[in-house]
Amino acid sequence: MFKRIVEGLALVFAAVMLVFTGWRTYHLLQLTSPGEVILPALGLVVFDVGFVVWTLVFMHVAQGIPQRAVALSGAVADLLLVIAAVVADLFLHGQTLANVPDWMGLAALITVSIAVSVNVTLVFLFHLTAPAILDGLRQRARDDAVADAMRREEDATVDLALNKLKGKRQEIADTVADGKADEMLASLLERMQATQYARRPALPKPARNGQTPEAMYAAEADGPKGTAG
Repeated sequence: MFKRIVEGLALVFAAVMLVFTGWRTYHLLQLTSPGEVILPALGLVVFDVGFVVWTLVFMHVAQGIPQRAVALSGAVADLLLVIAAVVADLFLHGQTLANVPDWMGLAALITVSIAVSVNVTLVFLFHLTAPAILDGLRQRARDDAVADAMRREEDATVDLALNKLKGKRQEIADTVADGKADEMLASLLERMQATQYARRPALPKPARNGQTPEAMYAAEADGPKGTAG
């Protein structure tokens, strides 16, 4: 029974504190948006309401360490922003106990800007760190790694083929050159043999009737002689 009473008091305390900080935050947002009623109420989403929502998301919705880290970061960030908003509103909203520093108004505007920016970023990161999204990203990373490895292997194969092609080209060129050289050498030998045969001196005529070649040449030069009668 006592435990239930304490739990009830804790809930009432939390509710009252939430109303108090929410009211102070609403006052501050009214100062940053003069004449607006709905806009400051919507601004509570990135302060008090955001703190409660991020806490519940961390406890009951977030899956996996990345999402829980984002949700916890959102709860802590909104808690700090609520504290800053309450302090700024205490100084700026009609109090006469202390002089308001000149930089307090600028600090209030910066606080609101940071609250909006942080919560928008954390919402994006929360959805980005969902287990299904992370699994898909990891699968894409594996597929990209496989594709890169295949491209590297293809490039290496092409390079090896080009290197072998250079060697084959040299071998073919050597074979063709050897055949051409053999043809040229054979042609040159034929020409040399033909030239040598053409320049060979004529052989002397054989002797006739026991005459020497010189006597035969002399007799032919004198011509036939008549017989004395």
